[in-house]
Amino acid sequence: MLRLLFTIAALTACSEPSGDSPAVVAPEVNQPVETSYYHWTSTVDIDPAWTQKFQPHRLYIKMLDMAHRGKLEAVVSRVETEPGVTVVPVVYMDLDLLRHLEVPELRDFIVSRIPPDQYTALQMDCDWTLQTREAYFDLMRGLAEHYSELSATIRLHQVKYFDTTGVPPVSRGALMYYNMSDIQDVEIDNYILDLETARKYHHNFESYPLPLDLALPLYAQGRVIRYGKLVSLIDPDDLQPDAVRDIGDGSMRSLEVTRGHYADGRFIYEGDRVQVDRVSIEVLQEAARGLAPLMQPAEVIFYDQQSATHYAPEALQTVVDALH
Repeated sequence: MLRLLFTIAALTACSEPSGDSPAVVAPEVNQPVETSYYHWTSTVDIDPAWTQKFQPHRLYIKMLDMAHRGKLEAVVSRVETEPGVTVVPVVYMDLDLLRHLEVPELRDFIVSRIPPDQYTALQMDCDWTLQTREAYFDLMRGLAEHYSELSATIRLHQVKYFDTTGVPPVSRGALMYYNMSDIQDVEIDNYILDLETARKYHHNFESYPLPLDLALPLYAQGRVIRYGKLVSLIDPDDLQPDAVRDIGDGSMRSLEVTRGHYADGRFIYEGDRVQVDRVSIEVLQEAARGLAPLMQPAEVIFYDQQSATHYAPEALQTVVDALH
């Protein structure tokens, strides 16, 4: 199944001033940058050979996937094999939870499922809004009493407009450097990592009051386009090779469906176009070089562990090195 990390960030600014922000923290300069990975499926069963090959500093594992569907519902990941490296649990939350549930209930639920005596670090993932900001920040203040290292995912617009969106009360942020375009725009060459759009948000890094690590994408996706509109996302590797033909023109890889079939659990029809988004090492290097003057991350976190198998560890290291 296609594994999409987090919610798609809204790229519009809000208009209310921020309530509270941590003090400005000077970035660490010339420190070695560690390489870590996200794991985003509900079953954790990592081949020790992968760990030996990629030598991750840490694994950020989605332990809780929380949503509000009339009540709090959650998927708790099942760890079948111990990864053999330091694990940072990640909690994904949808916005409706912050609108319908009280902060103490959410805090207690998380703490009960991710025991602080087992995990000292925790990362929160929620694309908060102006309306849910205070509840989300209150939740993190409560969690900080239980976990010695608390981090949060940060979107590009939340850096550029941090005076409006606010800065979460955590020790570090993980900048999500992908999925920053309008996914409905079917003419975008590569929605996953659109550097032209990203550069429009290269503002206020020097004054952003939270040290930032960097999250970069390794996954691929297929955007299914029907009658000129996006209708679904699929794993392009699940397409039947004899049921599509390449109609791409240069940088954009497009496929036309020549025979209807199921792909990634969805039926795609003859005549549909599938826009295939993949991120090359060269584009990742370009992204890192563009960010090098703006930030000094202690860690690069690639999304995700399973997708990393399509890359050589040495190639991924060149991306990390481009940040120096």
